Amino acid sequence: MCTRYNKLDIKMLSIDYMETTTKRQELLKAINQRLEQAYEDTLEDVLELLNIRKAEDEEDIKAFEEAENEPTISWEQYKQELES
Repeated sequence: MCTRYNKLDIKMLSIDYMETTTKRQELLKAINQRLEQAYEDTLEDVLELLNIRKAEDEEDIKAFEEAENEPTISWEQYKQELES
């Protein structure tokens, strides 16, 4: 197995991961505190927004997979399809 990272690279990747994880934990804690105080209809709205985002992400992934499997389509055609 070829190792392309030296010890410094691995340490930097580890620090980036920890910073991302810490920030995520802080965000989740802040969101949870606000959600605990929110009205039921607000919670329903938040859930709906999360579901919309998930569906959009799934559509994006599907579009990228389709584009990868269709090498004859140009980038310009792909962008036009996304816009329509």
